[in-house]
Amino acid sequence: MSESVENAVPIEVSSRRLSRILVPIDDSKPSMKALELAMDLAMKYKSRICIVNIIPTHQLYHWLIALRSTFSHETLFIPTSLIREMEEEARSLLISTLLSIRSIGIESYAIMGKGHPASEIVRIAKEENIDLIVIGSKKPSIFAGLLFGNISRSIISKAPCPVLVVKEEETHEGRNNK
Repeated sequence: MSESVENAVPIEVSSRRLSRILVPIDDSKPSMKALELAMDLAMKYKSRICIVNIIPTHQLYHWLIALRSTFSHETLFIPTSLIREMEEEARSLLISTLLSIRSIGIESYAIMGKGHPASEIVRIAKEENIDLIVIGSKKPSIFAGLLFGNISRSIISKAPCPVLVVKEEETHEGRNNK
């Protein structure tokens, strides 16, 4: 367990203990760091973890709109085989992550969704009565930021509970931030 969690003051959310933590995951380092912190918190406060993976179908539609301008007379659609492949990858990630979490005695469950990640995460947090969202964050590229917006910022502004953002470690010339 990390020192910062061990020395933390007990967290109270709306006069109740921190019982449900939501962690959106993908296969990125920031989301795995967020999961590690959420697991530390869950061990400390005997919380239940809800891991979530959202298939970003909205991004596929944006790409199709961009392609449509290139092939204006073509009808474009998202192949169902692509969606099925994305679902299988998400399912595999969720199952392996659940096994890892449960192997150390933390109660957990998983939800897979489709759509805009921020909107889906906020919706799930409301439906599941989540007490805390722990999310990994990395700086998006300029293009991705303009096209899709900042997911973390959107979750923070719309979430029904506190949001803990775990930033990606940046490497600078001559030093690493730890």
